[in-house]
Amino acid sequence: MLLTVGAVILFGTFLISSNKLLINSIIVADESEYSMTAVSLAQSIIDEAKTKSFDEASIGKVITHRDSLTLALLLGPDTYAEQISGTDTLGSNGFQSMQKFDDIDDYKNYTRRVDTPEAEGFILETTVSYVSETDPDSPQLLRTYCKRMTVTVTSPYISREIVLSNSFAY
Repeated sequence: MLLTVGAVILFGTFLISSNKLLINSIIVADESEYSMTAVSLAQSIIDEAKTKSFDEASIGKVITHRDSLTLALLLGPDTYAEQISGTDTLGSNGFQSMQKFDDIDDYKNYTRRVDTPEAEGFILETTVSYVSETDPDSPQLLRTYCKRMTVTVTSPYISREIVLSNSFAY
């Protein structure tokens, strides 16, 4: 009888610890999937920006002097027609940024919300700045032939933000 009670206690302890291990594995797998989705969403904004001109001044023109580029303080949407109020969400014609933005720095301070079939509420925030051509991690206040876009993704389904950056050279 004593052996039976001991075996039941031992089996119960084993069962509880295996359930905890299984639940933790599922949580880690789910978060990994959501993190991969976040990376993919950040990359999609970078890929979208790659289809745009380097600068408003370079649309249909060749820039030969840095002074022709947009001042660092004026990076961002150039006209009222390029403005997106609030957070951009997927509409019937896609995201507004696809139609309204025509150059890379229009994405400065841009925010997008994306809901996927698996999870909703991915928030993507972008920054754009001039950076040194020889050190793309070094932001510059002066105009350069290199801009860096950083996309930060947060979601209630991931424990830390995902940050992806890309440098664009003219």
